[in-house]
Amino acid sequence: PMTAPTTTTAPTAATAAAEPTATNVTPGGNAPGARSASRPLLPAAEVALALVTLATTATLWRLFVDRSFLVPLAVHVGAAHVVVTLCRRKGLGLGPSAVITAVAAAAVITWVHLGSTTALGLPTTETLRQARVLLEEAWLTFGEVRAPAPVLPGFLIAVGVAVWIGAWLADVAAFRLWTPFEALIPSGTVFVFASLFAADQGRARSAALWITACLCFILVHRTARQQSSPAWLGSDPGRGTASLLRVGLAFIGFTVVLGFLAGPLVPTAKAEGVYDLGDLDGDSSRITISPLVEIQRRLLEQADVELFTVQVRNPDVRPYWRLTSLDIFDGSLWRISGSFQGAGGELDGLGDVPPGAIPFSQDVSISNLAAIWLPAAFEPRAIDGRGAEVRWEPETSTLIVSTALPDSDGVSYEVTSELPAFQPSQLTGTGAPPEEVIERGLGLPPDFPERVRQEALNVVAGATTPYEQALRLQEYFRNGSFIYSLEVPASHSNRAMEEFLFETRTGYCEQFAGTYAAMARAIGLPARVAVGFTPGNPDPAVPGLYRIRGENAHAWPEVWISGAGWVPFEPTPGRGSQLMQPYTNVQEQQDTAGPSVDPAAPIDNPGGPGPDPEANPGVTPEGATTTTVPPPVETAAPPAGPNRVLRAIPWVLLTLLGAVLFVALVASAIAIFRHLRRSRRRRLATTPDAVVRAAWQEAIEDVGMLGFAPRRYETPDEVATRMNRAVGAGGDSAGSGATGLATLVARADFAPDGATPDDADRALDLAGDVRTAVRECTTPMARLLASVDPRPPDRRGPREKHEGPRIQVRTT
Repeated sequence: PMTAPTTTTAPTAATAAAEPTATNVTPGGNAPGARSASRPLLPAAEVALALVTLATTATLWRLFVDRSFLVPLAVHVGAAHVVVTLCRRKGLGLGPSAVITAVAAAAVITWVHLGSTTALGLPTTETLRQARVLLEEAWLTFGEVRAPAPVLPGFLIAVGVAVWIGAWLADVAAFRLWTPFEALIPSGTVFVFASLFAADQGRARSAALWITACLCFILVHRTARQQSSPAWLGSDPGRGTASLLRVGLAFIGFTVVLGFLAGPLVPTAKAEGVYDLGDLDGDSSRITISPLVEIQRRLLEQADVELFTVQVRNPDVRPYWRLTSLDIFDGSLWRISGSFQGAGGELDGLGDVPPGAIPFSQDVSISNLAAIWLPAAFEPRAIDGRGAEVRWEPETSTLIVSTALPDSDGVSYEVTSELPAFQPSQLTGTGAPPEEVIERGLGLPPDFPERVRQEALNVVAGATTPYEQALRLQEYFRNGSFIYSLEVPASHSNRAMEEFLFETRTGYCEQFAGTYAAMARAIGLPARVAVGFTPGNPDPAVPGLYRIRGENAHAWPEVWISGAGWVPFEPTPGRGSQLMQPYTNVQEQQDTAGPSVDPAAPIDNPGGPGPDPEANPGVTPEGATTTTVPPPVETAAPPAGPNRVLRAIPWVLLTLLGAVLFVALVASAIAIFRHLRRSRRRRLATTPDAVVRAAWQEAIEDVGMLGFAPRRYETPDEVATRMNRAVGAGGDSAGSGATGLATLVARADFAPDGATPDDADRALDLAGDVRTAVRECTTPMARLLASVDPRPPDRRGPREKHEGPRIQVRTT
């Protein structure tokens, strides 16, 4: 076949500026030198990608106990991105680039982490052996410890390898394939992986840092790529770049700040997830309500409901029946987040039996507990589930049923415990707690109230040992200035703690135990909140059988004391344990008389586990029951008082603030969308005709804030006449911007040669004149409201009287 000869004409200055070369517009081209000329912002995009990797490694602070990992990993980030960038800019293919990157990674990892094993800077066999030993150590530690973990060299080597691989993959996706979202996959994988195993702290800060880095990279990458498009080359790429970056950075800053500040204020922001991604074995993953928040409901609504029974062989010993201990406090909730393991027979992971501990066996039958917990006297040492699958968490001494059962109702089991029976002489230890106790026993939220900390310091002033400090805190709550009452809201947050200490001084065991534990942590005493039940009432017909009802629900703090371990204390007025009495000086007592107890007249019963006969006429001094039925407990919610109204005010204000922020976000999105649409229209206008039409459309949109909209049957001249009328420009004034624009639009549409470059420049100037005229006849508030008004222009203001279409009759 024959092809027609082609004729090459010399391009004019205008077409030369408007038509880029092939190397300029090829997204994945690797021609040396062409990229920097067509994409001045390319180095900034490369730096932004490196900052994404650096931000990802910085978020690993939630995995480690200190920040010593930052410097070596930052070296890997910088070196990796420099190497992959040089390989790409030199025009190397994927194969050679991967080989060079691997060699550089081995060299840098050796120099940073294994420098002592090299010979003249080169790796040796000892380098390989040492690397294998460190990685094996890290792998074994990874399977045994929880974050925050020690900064082991093996961990850093593994993360360093991940950094080099991720940098190479990200660079390929970002600057060879020019796909920005795929470039974030390597960093995103590391970020998500770290989040699954990280300590439960600083989640919002880490997410905000990583998201900000990713959004900034996407913005700079998109802008760099746009710089080589025909639209930008034919116009003013400098102004377009600056405009896009300003708007994009403002939007990123607004979005991240709004999410960081408003996100944690959402009522369910700190709730447990539907599925715990950090526990992937599928068997021990259980989501349940914190038992501390269930206490008030049990005391009020289940006071007379029998929850479980306990048959003991030694009826002279009456311990508390413990469900669990809560060792995580995030400022709003005490909770547990442990890893449970299968249990049967001897329980694993426990320390030595304390001196003087009392062996204690109990048979438990649960009927109406409606929870996953298995109550037992502290500290359980062995269990026989009698066919039920039981799971065990040793750090908090917690027993639960497996996921095969929805709850523990109907389960019967036997537990053998060793009950600590401390004497004051055994609690004089002052040694430092173990690392795992410090890790889980001293954590407080960053916004913990300083005046609560100061109050705790004032209370323990002069005490020289942890036991003396713990005893001072206990007496602080039992000195008669605090009132036990259930007529308070169920809460143990930072705010509820301050209100309890400095305003109402009224609460029940939830407030007493939670506040005590938080104050203990504030002065350096490892503490946690134990939840369970007081001994309950003995069955007169069955010796050694205790019946535990909802009114026995209770919470108390446990403090770590060197040489003794976790030691329970009793700050709640009207409560006391037989086993705690020798070292707390609190007589054994429990409440079965109703929802309120006057601390001035506690229910003392040092002689036995049952309630005081005078407090409960349903039990005789000899323990024989009568037919008298205790009065029912009032289950209605307590009346709303001034305190409840005051507590509701912040939520009302928060709701209003959320509504205002939502409206502001929507309005900002509308304004930004319109600005971006106008910028895009100008970028796509690569010919004088297109520029004229874009200027005409901008003028119509500007006058649109006055309620103006063109009609389908109008010519440009007729539209210009009504535009002039709308802005008060005097009808068909020949000098008005709208009229001049209409003339240029007609030339662009109908002239044989279309509009000229001079016409395009004049159209932009005339569009600016129209914008100025609109500004002169409107107020700043009107322009602001119009810019965020989502309605069509013809529905914003008063409509003009419709004159109907004009009919032109042509006669011959």
